[in-house]
Amino acid sequence: MSPMLHETRRRFMGHFASIGLGTTLVPGVLWARMQDAGSQTVTLAMVAEALQLSGIDLSEEDRKVMVESANRNLAQYQELRSLDIPNDVSPPFHFSPMVPGLKVDKTRYPSGSARRLR
Repeated sequence: MSPMLHETRRRFMGHFASIGLGTTLVPGVLWARMQDAGSQTVTLAMVAEALQLSGIDLSEEDRKVMVESANRNLAQYQELRSLDIPNDVSPPFHFSPMVPGLKVDKTRYPSGSARRLR
């Protein structure tokens, strides 16, 4: 399995784990169906077959939501992979979670003293 395909499969399986189907046969069967079809997207028929083989019964609406969600995530992964970051761009060495306008109490308190919350 190529490294790119392996990473895609990992994210694909992670998506199904996030919706509660990670421990079922659904993600593996669905992934195999996509590979057999040479498809980059999930179809409703693929989901229906994977659910049937896994013994899981979901409504048609839930199946459609699954297809839309899986395809949206696959598109987002593809978009992330398409970003071209040259090797001469260094990673950020400083990260500040402070958002503009956030006020921070910079008063120094002695060690062990209780701070008064406002």
